[in-house]
Amino acid sequence: MQSIDIQRSLTSFLTVAPCDLPFVQPPIVEFFIKETGSYDIVVPDIGGRLHPLHAVYSKKSMPYMLQRFENNRLNITGFINEVQGLSVIRMQMQELVKEDPELRSLFNMNTVEEWREANKVAGRRKRTTTVNRKEV
Repeated sequence: MQSIDIQRSLTSFLTVAPCDLPFVQPPIVEFFIKETGSYDIVVPDIGGRLHPLHAVYSKKSMPYMLQRFENNRLNITGFINEVQGLSVIRMQMQELVKEDPELRSLFNMNTVEEWREANKVAGRRKRTTTVNRKEV
């Protein structure tokens, strides 16, 4: 199994985001990072559904994760729900919408329909950005 060596990170936390989240917003990542002063894991929780692949993990979490992976327990949500010895904050929707009102950071693109929707969103963003630049 391949692993990421978080211990080599120059920071004490690792921000993760999967490739199927095309619209991760910098303010959300910054918001998560601000919360790391008090917590080992910062993870979005929308209506009871965790989003562990768009989260921030401390270096302290790595031994716990690796032990779980070595035992073929690969579910990250299970890890967050079961881990003891680490502090976890579940960021609720009302907190996230302050930084990302449309929750685009959590837009997941796994189907052809979602890919088409992502292209529409990206096209709207491109037009908006172009219009704003012309106004300057």
